[in-house]
Amino acid sequence: MSERNNNADQIRRQVLGDNYVNNTLNGWEPARPVLELLENTPWGFLWPREQLSLQSRSLITVAILAALDRHQELETHIRGARRNGCSFEEIIEAILHSGVYSGMPTAVEGAKIAQRIATEEQQVTS
Repeated sequence: MSERNNNADQIRRQVLGDNYVNNTLNGWEPARPVLELLENTPWGFLWPREQLSLQSRSLITVAILAALDRHQELETHIRGARRNGCSFEEIIEAILHSGVYSGMPTAVEGAKIAQRIATEEQQVTS
């Protein structure tokens, strides 16, 4: 593994968690090009850049995924944002901001996903 790919893997694991990374298309050879694109582009090129913090990148990603109605990836990246230290208030603010520009139904769906994750986190810590 090259240094760039190693760094990409490290950041991806930091944001999304080992379990997610280990179980996303790994071992399925036809999907290898998809994994290479993931490793090289967002995780190998964008996320390591120093101009934005991981928290900022997480909030931007949450806003974009909410706007696009990509619920499964939105859930993954809300969890990643929490792992990066983002509060639920910041996450909801990013979703709210995107909803004004992309349509309020996307903000409502995004807020529902964030609420479900917050409830799950509360149950784990109780």
